[in-house]
Amino acid sequence: MKTTKIMKREYLAAFLFLLPNIIGFIFLSLLPTFASFCISFLKWGLLNTPTFTGLSNYTEMLKDSVFWISLKNTAIYSFIKVPGDSFK
Repeated sequence: MKTTKIMKREYLAAFLFLLPNIIGFIFLSLLPTFASFCISFLKWGLLNTPTFTGLSNYTEMLKDSVFWISLKNTAIYSFIKVPGDSFK
């Protein structure tokens, strides 16, 4: 009987110690990621009201040559520059 009370207390203490990290992860990582994903389906100017566009933002992005150049530059930096600097 005592061990279950002690274990419950230890689980509660562990949860309370982890709670600030869990709250920070939710508010600083998960919510902004989810909000960005939802906003990516909108056409939203600085002074305009947002309008739902669906996947048209993504199709427009895939047709843009600057996107492909930036993707190539990111790949070069990530797969060549970063590992190369790790062995200096």
